[in-house]
Amino acid sequence: MSIKSVITQAGSFLESKGFNRKSSAWNRKRINFIEVIELQVSKAGDMVTINCGMFHPKVHAILWAAPAPEFVTAPFCAVTVRIGQLIDGKDLWWPLGEPGTPGEIADKLACFVLPFLGRMSSVEAMAQFLADMQVTKGHYPVPVVCLAILQYERGNKTEALDLLTELSNRLVGPWGARLHEIKGRLSG
Repeated sequence: MSIKSVITQAGSFLESKGFNRKSSAWNRKRINFIEVIELQVSKAGDMVTINCGMFHPKVHAILWAAPAPEFVTAPFCAVTVRIGQLIDGKDLWWPLGEPGTPGEIADKLACFVLPFLGRMSSVEAMAQFLADMQVTKGHYPVPVVCLAILQYERGNKTEALDLLTELSNRLVGPWGARLHEIKGRLSG
């Protein structure tokens, strides 16, 4: 079994649901957002997992000061999650050498990934998910910035700016300057 077999079976399922594929990722455009599903192969090349997320062009533009890419991958999503987080909170990988892997992945896409993406179809839902994931307690700044931008878009401007200020107080280096620019783009 190879990654090509997994991509073929997952692709058949996802393309029947309106997704378009590029390499090992799929996009489906919604009114304001893009749903993203991506297969990630382990560094050893023997295991595969699923990453998924919701891309919000406005969040991307404010965060990165760049237009949306033509085709979106999971790292650019405002909300991103790995399949195991959706099932039981544990990381989940499938062995590429097992004949049942493509079917299991297709099943998890149908039972967990698509319903999750369906729930993330609003700014409110994305902000709530990030808050529930307690991204403000983590060390990676991107989810916190995404939460702040989403809160700002919801009209919670003071809360959004407070999140960015708290984050800038914890960070050193290039992120300090980036956060200052983000605040400017939010209020400008």
